[in-house]
Amino acid sequence: MVDFEMAMELIKGRRSVRKYDIGRLVEKDLLETLCVAGQWAPTPSNIQSIHFIILDGTTENIDLIKDLSPGFPKEASSAIVICSDLKRAGGFSEKNRMILVSEEAAAAAENIALAATAAGLGSCFVASFNKEGVKKVLMLPGLVQPILIMALGYPDEKREVSERKRRDLGSVLHWNWWE
Repeated sequence: MVDFEMAMELIKGRRSVRKYDIGRLVEKDLLETLCVAGQWAPTPSNIQSIHFIILDGTTENIDLIKDLSPGFPKEASSAIVICSDLKRAGGFSEKNRMILVSEEAAAAAENIALAATAAGLGSCFVASFNKEGVKKVLMLPGLVQPILIMALGYPDEKREVSERKRRDLGSVLHWNWWE
């Protein structure tokens, strides 16, 4: 059983990292393990539409994806592109299908981010990218769409970690109804 306090520290310690150690690639087995974490995320209506494409920094594909993604940290050595096979959510309206696959991708991305933090990696959610360009570079078939990209790498050790602030819990927490 995971210690509750350790789990809360992990959650509170996760950061969007934008500065990485350029010379250090993430190990392939670790990238695969992060995909296992993503695969175990909740899946709405059990659609299980998620597919992962690992960009391990050994091909030019990661540079092409960076060029198509204005929010992608340029120093990140690796990425996991979270895709959805829309056929798996085919029984839903177009609007509901996109909501479901977005929820599923977000849950997978959060699992990946937490697992990356636990492994000493930095991660950054990237949602602003040219979907058609990414689809073409990664040779995604028909109804498979890129939903989110997780930039990954070893954080730059020189980076200062500032204390994150959150609104006071009393200003966002409501019991039984909006007070």
